[in-house]
Amino acid sequence: MERILARIGETEGPTGLLVMAAFCAIEYLFPPFPGDFAVVAGAFLVAARGWALAPVLAATTGGSIVGAAGHLALGRWLSKRNWSPKGPRGQKLLAAIRAAVARFERHGVAYLALNRFLPGVRSVFFLAAGWSGMPWPKALGWGAVSALAWNLLLVGAAFLAGRRLDLLERILRGWSVAIWIAIALALVVWWIRRRRDS
Repeated sequence: MERILARIGETEGPTGLLVMAAFCAIEYLFPPFPGDFAVVAGAFLVAARGWALAPVLAATTGGSIVGAAGHLALGRWLSKRNWSPKGPRGQKLLAAIRAAVARFERHGVAYLALNRFLPGVRSVFFLAAGWSGMPWPKALGWGAVSALAWNLLLVGAAFLAGRRLDLLERILRGWSVAIWIAIALALVVWWIRRRRDS
């Protein structure tokens, strides 16, 4: 985190904002990339160093929208070409996309509205949205709402943490763990109900 803060810069300006936006965009296109840490860094700079909130929110939210648009376009492109990868990793990704597409008819808006709160899988939702042919304004509009809500939540956490960057990092890690536990529990409940109904 300290290196990310150093890269963004100690003084408020366009370079730091562009770095934040780039981090958020790249995360969607390459999910292992730590885009959330740039959002956390921006939240910390607002809360502890007096950066203006609006430009930081615009940069992080705008970067997220650009990255989401990239995956939305990729999903449309793959769907038109009936993409069918041969390797096990590609097949796993294709299965995840198809599973998401199957649920998009009923819950597509909810997935996109919650995507920023689900680290590690958020980009799959936009691939699925593109694959299913969801209109651009609808998909990116809900993606923007999700990104803005997530970024505001992190800014709030940064104000609660004060100048303690280590505490802010622990809050983010704790949130990620809590989300995955909640997802695991939801899957267990779904599996138990399905077993009862069968």
